[in-house]
Amino acid sequence: MKESIRQRLQKLSDRFEEVGRLLATDEVAGGSQQFRELSMEYARLQPLAERFGRYHGLERDLAAARDLQADPDAGMRTLGEEEVGDVQRELEADPKYAALFEPIAKLSAPLSVDALGQQTVELMRRAANADLALSTVSSFRQPLAPGTVTLEALHAAMPYENEVLVAEMSGTEVQALLALAESKRGSDSYAYIAKPATIDPARSYRVATTDFMGRVAGGYRELFKDAKGTGVKVREEVRRWLASQ
Repeated sequence: MKESIRQRLQKLSDRFEEVGRLLATDEVAGGSQQFRELSMEYARLQPLAERFGRYHGLERDLAAARDLQADPDAGMRTLGEEEVGDVQRELEADPKYAALFEPIAKLSAPLSVDALGQQTVELMRRAANADLALSTVSSFRQPLAPGTVTLEALHAAMPYENEVLVAEMSGTEVQALLALAESKRGSDSYAYIAKPATIDPARSYRVATTDFMGRVAGGYRELFKDAKGTGVKVREEVRRWLASQ
């Protein structure tokens, strides 16, 4: 689900709860014009709020089942695999979510988290026509298994709908950026990087990153304070690359 759509649905769901509370107060008299208007709004919002709530519930069920799949206990892993299958079948049967389980690619070999991350920053670099590209390792959560790849599997591997940002930096600034990334090694703030073999302090570079890294991540956002959006979605670039394999 696109983040913009999720945010809009969340606002509608919040309004549904607010209207429900208003209808239950003594200040809104039954039979009044305000009561009728709120009742009509409540009825309009209810189907959307209920669907969004169900979607949230299934997302939580699927996340919990995936956690069980990684449990060190073999019995719990088996239970997790069964629960993932049950939730996926429920989602597949719902027309609103069926597209998540349609094949988007086929892999002849597994793609590890590191390989996925490194390939992604290379795709970002190409898409933004940049000299180098970076993304925090926290944006990549699971490997992709060989065989048929679905959109749901890609979302599980890359759960965030990041946009590519670009910034112009001097070679000295790029060196500071790379040093910062290296200082984060071993943490979620460490970065996958696609870059030239050497950095010339005297020249300027076009640097691509994700909107999370450039606008949120501590330390990085200060270096990307002048970065501009490109409209390029990171996960969509990966989806296209997977489909071409």
